Amino acid sequence: EMKVLSPLRMCGYVKSEIRKQSKEAGLFVYNKPSYACLATRIPTGTEIDEEKIKQVETAETFLFDLGFSDFRVRWMDNKAKIQMPESQLQALMEKREVVLEELLKIFDEVLLDLRTR
Repeated sequence: EMKVLSPLRMCGYVKSEIRKQSKEAGLFVYNKPSYACLATRIPTGTEIDEEKIKQVETAETFLFDLGFSDFRVRWMDNKAKIQMPESQLQALMEKREVVLEELLKIFDEVLLDLRTR
């Protein structure tokens, strides 16, 4: 549709095979959950630039490194809106201070979307 090529798919690779080979190659991200493009974290109609993408990527990497999974950090006028599965909300609250400290280095505000993922 948009002339985007998927070279691995074109070679017949499926996700399970890519994960298997990544693990065999010793890549630490072999079992990392797949995520949509970071540009999807920025509202429609908002200019997408490198700074916004870096903010989202830094925030999501930080939360992933804290042990969270299947979440999103959405960029909203230089605010971070965290969407987290309900099963992880208590853990997020337990780590609230460190999360705020880190994310306020890159965003003006940190918000939690109570409509869980």
